[in-house]
Amino acid sequence: MVDNTERQVAETIEGIRNDHVSRYVWAEALMPAGASVMDLACGVGYGSHYMHQRGHAVAAYDYNNDALQYAEDHYSGPSYTALDLAESAIPRRADVAIAFEMLEHLENPAALLGSIPARELYCSVPNETHFPYKSDPEGRGWMHHKRHYTESEFRRLLEDSGWHIDSIRHQYGPNSAVGMVSGRTLVARCFREPVKRSGHVAILGLGPSLNGFLEIVKRAGGRRAYCDEVWGINALGDVFKCDRIFAMDDVRMQAARAEGNPRSNIAVMDKWMRREDNPPIFTCHTDEGWPSAVRYPIEAVVHDTGLAYFNSTVAYAVAYAIHKRVARISLFGCDFTYAQAHHAEKGRACVEFWVAVARMNGIVVSVPPETSLLDAYEGLQENFYGFKDGYEVGVEPTNALTFTPKDLPTWEEKEAEYDHSKHPNGLVATKGNGK
Repeated sequence: MVDNTERQVAETIEGIRNDHVSRYVWAEALMPAGASVMDLACGVGYGSHYMHQRGHAVAAYDYNNDALQYAEDHYSGPSYTALDLAESAIPRRADVAIAFEMLEHLENPAALLGSIPARELYCSVPNETHFPYKSDPEGRGWMHHKRHYTESEFRRLLEDSGWHIDSIRHQYGPNSAVGMVSGRTLVARCFREPVKRSGHVAILGLGPSLNGFLEIVKRAGGRRAYCDEVWGINALGDVFKCDRIFAMDDVRMQAARAEGNPRSNIAVMDKWMRREDNPPIFTCHTDEGWPSAVRYPIEAVVHDTGLAYFNSTVAYAVAYAIHKRVARISLFGCDFTYAQAHHAEKGRACVEFWVAVARMNGIVVSVPPETSLLDAYEGLQENFYGFKDGYEVGVEPTNALTFTPKDLPTWEEKEAEYDHSKHPNGLVATKGNGK
């Protein structure tokens, strides 16, 4: 029986429900080019065929002979083999394993997960939090399913089976692409070995805390003594020796601005950006007039991170560092604080968002103590709103906290903290902000 009310069946991939296809699209874009792939519980083969068409060597397995015959008839290319995955060992190794729409059907999925002979795994389960197992019309549990999983249960299942989770993504509804909005389905990318991150990147912005980088590297004897690569934002590409430059404004628009105002800083930038001896300049549009320009790989970064939020050039640089699996990011001059400039503050929020994403991915992020980014210039105590009034809070290297009692501030001192007539950042001193 090909159509069992659970399996997706159509003669072309256009007839398959979007969320089922989207998982394969998401996984294929992340896996190595020309990989050997095993598609476990392949059904009628639309996903196996999709990966085969993109140059992968696909071995597909399913217990249902009718489904496999349908796959041979309509989705040829992969090798299809009848195999009961709950009872039999997978006969060959592969670079990548796919296990979509399968684990919820097994009494003991951990046994299969632990025995999969592959380095990389993409898998999915129904999300119990949004799609409860007993939400079927009869309240007995969804037909053909053994259970659904919360995200914590899914993580534990994978980790206990010997997999290191690279990322958990979501599908909101029955036609959703893979993304970050929690909903009906949980989708994971895992590796047998921990994801290796390497390299220290310093990202240099135009704000006042840039001076901290200069002090460090001149005392160290050079930039290589401090970091592996220096990434400069905009004009800094011609101020410091950079390995990569990020100038996300459209070069055509910048050229028009330069022509309109030949004595501007934009005109100076446009001139040096046209040289052939520049390092790669990441931007949004390439043109033969700028031979070093490289189109920012926005599709790959969004696909990898599951996030699409970029309102400043620094945000693009941080996201690219996450995508490139660096181990450490240091940010200098990325302050985004100016008197009465809301849009600059908005750019700061976006960068802080990406800093949080980096930390969640195990990347060490450091900022100079004088920057307004992450409110670093405020000092450690400002990280503990409420506690700081009556306690001196300490943070040990292990992240253990200590609380030493101290005298409360006077009410006048406390009221002064709520005085918003002055700009909150001491780095800013202009006539109009009370400084």
